Amino acid sequence: MRALFAVTRTGGHVVPALGVAETLRERVPQSRICFVGTKQGLEARLVPLAGFELNTIPVAGLSRRLDMGLLLFPW
Repeated sequence: MRALFAVTRTGGHVVPALGVAETLRERVPQSRICFVGTKQGLEARLVPLAGFELNTIPVAGLSRRLDMGLLLFPW
């Protein structure tokens, strides 16, 4: 089994994902488990400490103001 966890800079996403990944590793030891996150967040420290692979990607926040740029962002 392969699993990919996408986590963000806060513990509210990282810690539960690590719990699920740990359980998966215990129940299916041959699983390939990967995380995707940022270099700046908690995941940069916690994921490798737990023994999982972390691939980092650049991220940018979205504007909270409604404008055409925000509406066209997906395209």
